[in-house]
Amino acid sequence: MAKLKKQLRDRCNVTDSGCWEFRCKPSAAGYARTRYGGRSWFVHRLMWKAVYGSLTDGKEIDHLCRNTMCCNPKHLEEVTHRVNMLRGETIAARNGAKTHCVHGHKFADGNTYIRENGGRQCRICRAAAMQRFYARKRHGQT
Repeated sequence: MAKLKKQLRDRCNVTDSGCWEFRCKPSAAGYARTRYGGRSWFVHRLMWKAVYGSLTDGKEIDHLCRNTMCCNPKHLEEVTHRVNMLRGETIAARNGAKTHCVHGHKFADGNTYIRENGGRQCRICRAAAMQRFYARKRHGQT
């Protein structure tokens, strides 16, 4: 596998930040791809395999540098899908980083309701919304 690592490394440009950017056209999703062993691979996954062996079940590779074309093993980490999404630039990541609800109540253990879909809601705002709902229901409104 050391030979594979060298082959991959030789096809990279090193950036000032230390990224090993694979020289190829990015995939539609923005990742570097190459062929190896008769199949197509994401280069960062192939590099992980060359350096560390196979991936742990239920884990995926996160680019710590946020550069999807990078395959520097020092910039890669094996994490769960949830961790990978929360580290990224997704809606889930932005919502996960919020410390207060839209009305300024702190998301703390005693004040945070976790919905079935995994979303968070402030218990104070949830209680107020439920009161408004039941008040409308009592007065025949829906």
